[in-house]
Amino acid sequence: MGQQEEGVIKFTVPESVNVERVKGLLCSAFEGGSNYWYMDLDVHQWPDGVSSRERVDAHIYDWHTEVPVVEGGVLSLVDKYEGDEHLLDLAKITKGLAIMREKYPRHWSNFATENDDAETADVFLQCCVFDDIIYG
Repeated sequence: MGQQEEGVIKFTVPESVNVERVKGLLCSAFEGGSNYWYMDLDVHQWPDGVSSRERVDAHIYDWHTEVPVVEGGVLSLVDKYEGDEHLLDLAKITKGLAIMREKYPRHWSNFATENDDAETADVFLQCCVFDDIIYG
């Protein structure tokens, strides 16, 4: 349904996003784009059905990009400046994508056209965690 505002009609259109692209944004954010404002990245809750062996294997590989994109998986990260713990799960990732698309169309366009970088990833993670850009 459209919404009229100042002579413009805005439409919200559902959009599908490949989970591998989301994992790429998370990887870029965690490995450089956002590490100036967060610390202590860890698993807060493993997805249901993940065995102890899989947990050990996951810590060896890209657990930080896998856990939050699976239903029931939750990461924990701490804001270096405020000291607050923030949780990241599939619902927050979904919300963060929508916020980035709505509030930051330049960054969304870079993501959608596979022209994203560490800055795009940082914007995405902040949209997931803070619902806006707080730092940078």
